[in-house]
Parts: sequence; C-alpha cells; structure tokens
Amino acid sequence: MWLPALLVLTGQAFAGLGGSIFGIVRECHSRLPMSDVRITVRIWSGPVHLKSLPNGQFSVFVPEGSDYVVEARKKGYRTGIVRGVKVLANDFTKVEIDLAPISWPWPKELVSLRAANGKYVCADLGRAGSVVADRERVGPWETFVLFRLDESRVALQASNGKFICADLGSGASLKANRECPGKWEKFVLVAMGGDRVALRATNGKYVCADLNRDGMLVADRERSGPWETFILKEGDLGTVLDFVTLRRFGDGA
Repeated sequence: MWLPALLVLTGQAFAGLGGSIFGIVRECHSRLPMSDVRITVRIWSGPVHLKSLPNGQFSVFVPEGSDYVVEARKKGYRTGIVRGVKVLANDFTKVEIDLAPISWPWPKELVSLRAANGKYVCADLGRAGSVVADRERVGPWETFVLFRLDESRVALQASNGKFICADLGSGASLKANRECPGKWEKFVLVAMGGDRVALRATNGKYVCADLNRDGMLVADRERSGPWETFILKEGDLGTVLDFVTLRRFGDGA
C-alpha cells in the first residue's frame, strides 16, 4: 500500500528510538518538484512504501543504527537511488533525488573525439568516469551521445549513461558522472573548420586535452589552440555539424 508521505513519520523519531529521513524528488532538468512519485525506503526492519506530496517532499522514520536505501520511481523516468548508513537517534537526514527521463527530447548523434595527441577521448569508467584523451581506437568508452540542446549548445552522454560535467568544484576537470544536463554539463560547440571543433564550458573557458597531465580534459583555457581543438567524427545516427552555427573562432557563440 502506498501511503501519503507525511503519515509515515511517527512519534518514534522523537522518542530516541531512531531518526527521520526528509526528502524531496525533483525532475532533474527543470528542477521542479515531482508529486505522486513512488518511494521505497529499505531498512533493516523491512521496506516502507509511500508517495511524494504535491511539493515533491516525503518523510519516514528509520530505526536507530539502520542503513537505508531510498528508491524513487515514476513512469517515464529512470529509478533514482540514494544510499545511507547508520541513522542516529533523533537525527534528521535530508535526501534529494533528481529523476532523469528515460529518453531525452533533443536530437542526438553518436560521436567520437580525437585530441591533438592523436588519441581518442575516453570516459574512463575504471577511474570514476574521468575524461581523458589516451585511447588508440574507438570502443564503447570512447563513444558519446551528443545532444543538440539548441543551435550552438550541446551535452555529451557517456556509455555509463551519465552526462559529462565540467566540474567547477574540482578545477573544471571533465567527468562523466551527472544524471542530467544542468549548467555545468552544457557546452558551446564551436566549429573550427572541417571536422574540427572546440568546446566551451559554462565558465567561459575552452576544454583542453592537457598533454602535460596525461591527456586529462579540463575546461581552463582562455583561447583555443591545438590542445583545445578536437576532430569530431559522427557515428551511425547522422550528422553533427549541420546544426552548428558556422562561425570563425573569436566571433562569439
């Protein structure tokens, strides 16, 4: 039975027997709260089922010392999962879940990128999705889905289903670890002539395959030179450069 979210929170949480999880579910792209999402909280005493309120919120009591897994499900969206350990007595744990749609509305192409060192760009799942230009040939980790967000902005999705992020919280290094294309996951694709392109991140800096750091991709360059230029090849889903507003570098995008 799926219960209204606030009915699951009981007085036990205030009696020193456990803590409470207060959560909110949002649509990851719009960041709007999602109502009527099926929530399952798995704890040592068994699963608890509830639904999010119109404001996207839910709450539940968790016995003291219990680990927990919160799962959020809604038709048309990927399952959102958050894990935690050892809830303390009288503790209040905040959980935020962003649900990504199963399919995105934007046109898409399969692409690969080759850097100035002749190596292909890879979202290395053996290194937590770090993006580096160090591969000799194209395989699944070197193939990306390029989404056309508008006439100049794109998002890149790696083989793990995660979007590539220019993480401004860690030196603007690129990582394939985000569920949804938010601000840090959007890039301006600048045509550099032929099949050559440059990528500009939300910080206004160009993405560089830094050959002094083993080809690590980082968005920290003011201008586009050889290390900031990539050869882009399309896969079987169609062309990619036909939607780019062709302009000379430096004219703005």
